[in-house]
Amino acid sequence: MRLVVLDDDEPITDFMATVARECGWEAETATDELAFRALVRAMPPDAILLDLQLGETDGVAQLHFLHSVNYTGAIVLMSGFDSRVLASAQHIGESLGLRIAALIEKPARWAEIRDVIMAIERSFGSKPTGTAEAAPHAVQARADLISAQDVGEAIDAGQMELHLQPIVAAAGHGVTSAEALIRWRDPVRGLLPPGRFVSVAETDDRVIDQMTMWAVQTGAAQYRRLAQLGSAIRIFVNISGRNLQSLDLPDGSPAGTYGRARPRHRPGDHRKRRDGRSGRDRISVDSAAAKGVLGRAG
Repeated sequence: MRLVVLDDDEPITDFMATVARECGWEAETATDELAFRALVRAMPPDAILLDLQLGETDGVAQLHFLHSVNYTGAIVLMSGFDSRVLASAQHIGESLGLRIAALIEKPARWAEIRDVIMAIERSFGSKPTGTAEAAPHAVQARADLISAQDVGEAIDAGQMELHLQPIVAAAGHGVTSAEALIRWRDPVRGLLPPGRFVSVAETDDRVIDQMTMWAVQTGAAQYRRLAQLGSAIRIFVNISGRNLQSLDLPDGSPAGTYGRARPRHRPGDHRKRRDGRSGRDRISVDSAAAKGVLGRAG
């Protein structure tokens, strides 16, 4: 399997390529548009890691280029911007008929990159893609596309996992806390990193709230188990900016009324937010509402 990484930050391209090589892939890197396009034209890779912010150009321009050369391999979009930027680029890529296999928010951890690369490899099996001849495999791989409803059903089915990433103190090298990282163990797709499904969940207010409440409850349960074992360290759980518009979010925490029955979400049924609009209509987080939510949560 062959990977091409495009990012204008050379240390990042080297890091991504190193992870891929440790997974048994061949990897080549480019830090500018011309070098990237030359690599793709010379031999279309099985997968591409594509940064959206590239100095004089951007990732969207490269998506149009890949469409023009009939590229059929897997594309992983990366960005240090808001997840909505990634979601927008994903929509553009898919509208061009490209296979957007995953989204990665930077900075990305080694394990996250590895999980994405291995998921791509599983989706292709033993046969490479990236060329016109491999189009049937690319079409088959599009069955891997994930909907918000899929994410909600996976939470209900108990397929989500919360992995703890230890945070070590510089002095003494002891574990002082941990970051809770969500993963989806799908029976067909395998173990999926958050880049594959969190941005999808954020398109449906009910699903992202459901995911956050599950993560908070699970993190609290893990804390209690660690405390019983004599290791009561703090556990940090990430929440989405979408959650900060939900005024009833604190009521769903373990200290509140998490156990209260909640209606199952329906596709396209977006909870009305503070201003009466659905979360999908929001362009930016209302800072006053966010402060209110965080104040009540605290």
